Amino acid sequence: MDKDISKKVVELITAGLTLSVLSLNVVAEDKVPKAAQKESLRLEELIVTAQRREQSIQDVPISISVFSGDKLVEMKVDRFEDLVLQEPSLTLKAGMSPNALQFGMRGFSSLILGQGIQPAVSLVVDGVPLAMDSEFVMEFADIERIEILKGPQGTLFGGNAVGGLINLVRKRPENEHTARAEFDVSSDGERIYRVIAGGAISDDVTGRVFAYKKDKEGHIKNIFPGAKKAGSIDEQGVVAKLSFEITENVEFLLTGEYRDFISYTGLVTTINDVPEREAAVGAHVIADPFLINQNQDAFGAVENWGITLETTWDLSEKSLITLTSSYRDLLNLTTFDLDSSPASVTNRLDMPFIFFPDSNISNIDDDAGAETAVIDTNYWTHELKFQNITDSRDTVVGFYYRNFRQVSPTNVGLLVRGDTAAEEDILGLGIAPPLPTTSAHLALGIVSDADLRRDEAAVYGDITWHLGSSFDVFTGLRYHREKTSLIHSSRIAITPAMEPFFSSEPDKGIFNQILVDQIGAFESDRITEEWAARAGMAWFINTDTNAYASISRGFIGTGVDASAVAEEGKEYLNPTTAISMEMGIKSGLLDNRITLNGAIFYQESSDVQISTIPPGEFQARARNIGNLESLGLELTFGFRVTQNLSLNASLTALDTARRNIIEACYYEQTSEQGCNMDVDGDGTPESQDVDGDPSIGTSDLAYSVSARYEVPQLLESANGFLAVNWNWRDDAQFDLDGDPLTVQEAYGLLDMAVGLEDFNNKYRVSFFAKNVLDTFFAGSKTSGVNILGRVAINTPSQARVYWGMQAMVSF
Repeated sequence: MDKDISKKVVELITAGLTLSVLSLNVVAEDKVPKAAQKESLRLEELIVTAQRREQSIQDVPISISVFSGDKLVEMKVDRFEDLVLQEPSLTLKAGMSPNALQFGMRGFSSLILGQGIQPAVSLVVDGVPLAMDSEFVMEFADIERIEILKGPQGTLFGGNAVGGLINLVRKRPENEHTARAEFDVSSDGERIYRVIAGGAISDDVTGRVFAYKKDKEGHIKNIFPGAKKAGSIDEQGVVAKLSFEITENVEFLLTGEYRDFISYTGLVTTINDVPEREAAVGAHVIADPFLINQNQDAFGAVENWGITLETTWDLSEKSLITLTSSYRDLLNLTTFDLDSSPASVTNRLDMPFIFFPDSNISNIDDDAGAETAVIDTNYWTHELKFQNITDSRDTVVGFYYRNFRQVSPTNVGLLVRGDTAAEEDILGLGIAPPLPTTSAHLALGIVSDADLRRDEAAVYGDITWHLGSSFDVFTGLRYHREKTSLIHSSRIAITPAMEPFFSSEPDKGIFNQILVDQIGAFESDRITEEWAARAGMAWFINTDTNAYASISRGFIGTGVDASAVAEEGKEYLNPTTAISMEMGIKSGLLDNRITLNGAIFYQESSDVQISTIPPGEFQARARNIGNLESLGLELTFGFRVTQNLSLNASLTALDTARRNIIEACYYEQTSEQGCNMDVDGDGTPESQDVDGDPSIGTSDLAYSVSARYEVPQLLESANGFLAVNWNWRDDAQFDLDGDPLTVQEAYGLLDMAVGLEDFNNKYRVSFFAKNVLDTFFAGSKTSGVNILGRVAINTPSQARVYWGMQAMVSF
C-alpha cells in the first residue's frame, strides 16, 4: 500500500476521533438544556430497510448514508448525477450517451459502454432490483428517502451489488388527502412542473399519483448551422400507486410508472490531435469546454414503463410474508457523432475518421427512432420473502427469480482515411488492408444483432441472533443460478469510398460494390452458479453505541460481449466476485444531539468486468481485467448544535490498487513512462503493466460538509431557513491506460439555499445557487486520437454556476 495514503488514512482516523472528543468538549461548555428542550435537540431517528426489514440506522451493522426526500428537494438534488456530488462514497463516470451512467462505490465500478455487462452498483426501487445501468437515468419522483449501502450487499439483494447498493424508497399512499403543485425554474434554462395528489379513495383503498414535466435548455452550444444545443433535456413521467386493504392482515400495493426521456449530447474535444480537426472544428471551439462543432445531433433517449404488485400478509405481530412481482420494459435509443466534428460523408474535410449515421446495409428500422444503436429490454422479477422478528432472533428467507431479455441492433458507418488505417488491422476489426483502390478513404459499414437472455433464480436466508441485550450475531447465505444465452449476427462491409464502389447522400452512405464482406453468426449459452454470504457480530456497548465487524462476499453474474466484434468462444466473461471485511462503530452522544458513525474496510474484487473502447478503435469490447483492492475509511457526522442550527459531514478516504492487469500504452507514451511490453510480438512495445495503479474515476479523498440554520417565525406562519453545502473531491483518473491528460484535478463545489416553509406545509418557496464558485470539472475524460481528439470530455451542466427558484403550494 502507498505509504502516503496509509499515513493519510491514519491521520483521518485520528481526526475523526478528535472530532468526537472536541464535540463533547464544546457541548459540555454549553449550559445544560432544560428538560423541555432536550427532546427537540435530539437528532431525528432514521429508519431504513437496509436488511430488508425496518430498523434504526444506528442498529444496522452496515456503513450507510441516508438522504431524506425533504433534504433532496431543499438542496435541488433532482437526479443521480446531482446525488453523486453530495455523497462522497459515490463516483460517476459519464458515458458517451446521457443514458449511460457508470456508477461506482468504494473504488469499484463496471466501466460500461454498451450492453452485456451488469452494473457494479445495484439500484433497488421500492424493493425491486433494476437490471440496467440506463435505468439510473431518472428524475427523482416523490421520494421518501434514498439509502446508500456501502460494500457487497448480495446476500439480501442479489448480484450487481459488489461496490454497494442504492435503495430508493418512494412515498406510499396514505389516508390523509393531499394535493400540491411544484414548480422549479433556474438560470440554466430548466423548467420542472410537478403535481402530486393522494388520499383515501374508499375505506379500504388509498392512492397516490405523481406526474412531472421537465424541459431544460442545452448548456453546450453547437455552432454547426441548425444544430441543437447539447445537454438539453425533454422528460415527462408519472408514478401512480394504489393500496388495497383486502383484509385486516392482507394488503395489495399496485404501482404503475411511465417515463419518456431524451437528451441531446456531444463529447467536447478539449485537446487537439491532428491539424485537420483544428481546421474543421475551429481552435476557439477546442479551447472552450462549452462549445462543439458537430454536424450530427447526437442524443440518448429512454422510454420505459413498469408495473409492480406487492402483496403483504401479516401472519402475526412477528411474522410477515411479502410477494413482489414486477414487469419492466425499457427502450434505449442512441445516435452518436463518433468523429466529434462537422465532417460528413458528403463534406469530408480531409478528416482521418468520419462518421455517417445511416447506410443501405443498416439493420435498424427507419421508424426505430435512432440510427446508431437500439437496446430493447424487458424483464420479469418475482420475489417471495418471509420475515420473522422475535426477541431472540430476526429471520429473513426468500426466493427470487428474474427472466430477462435484451435485443440490440447496432449500425455504424465510417469513413477511414487510408493513411490512418493500421498496417495490420482496421480499427480492431480483424481485417487487414490494403485494398485495391486509390481512394483517399475506405468506407466501413458495421452492423450487428444481439439477442441476450438471462434466467436467474436464487434462494437466500439471513438470521440475526440476539444474544442477550448487548450482542448480536448474524449470518446469511444466497445461492444463485443463472442461464445466459446469446444469439449473435454481424456484418462488416469495406469498400473504397468513391464511385462506383460507394456513393453518398446527406448523412447516408451507399455501398454499391463491397470488396470485403465479412458475415458472422453464432448461438451459445452458459450456466453459472454463484453465491453471496455474510457473517459478523455487533456489540451494543450502551443504548447509543454499536460496534460491529463483518465479512461478506458478493458477485456480478456472467458478463457478455454482445458488440459487433464479439467472437464465438470469447463472448462470455467470468463473474466478478468480491470479499469485503468491515469494522465499524455507530454512536450517539450527548443525548443523541451528536451521531458519529465510522467504518474501516478492506475489499478485494476478482475478475473485474468492463466494457470499454480500446485505444484506436470505436467499438466497445467486454473483458475481464484482473483484480481490484480497496482499503478505506468512511465517516458520517451529525450535530444538532442548537434548536435552530444543525451540522452534517461525511468523508470517504480510499487507497485503491488494480492488480494483475496489462493495459495498452496511452498515446505517445515512452518506455521511460512505462510503455515497455511487446505483448503482440511484433517487436514494438504497445502495452504497459499498470499493477498498483488506482481504480478508475475514484478519488483518494472526498468529503461533504453542510449546515442548516432555521429562523423561527420569520413570517407569522412560516419559518425561514438557510442551507449551505461544501463538497470536495481529490484527483481522479478516468482512463484505464493512465494517460496523464485524462486526470480530473481536485475540485470543490459550494451550494446554497434560502427559503420559507409554512408551519402546516401549505407552501414552500426557496432560492438556490449551485456551484457558487463557478468551478469547472469534467464528468469524464477520454483519449481518442484520430476519432474524438487527443482528449474529449463530458461537460456536465453542474460544471458552472447556476441559480433558481423552487415553489410549492398545497391545496
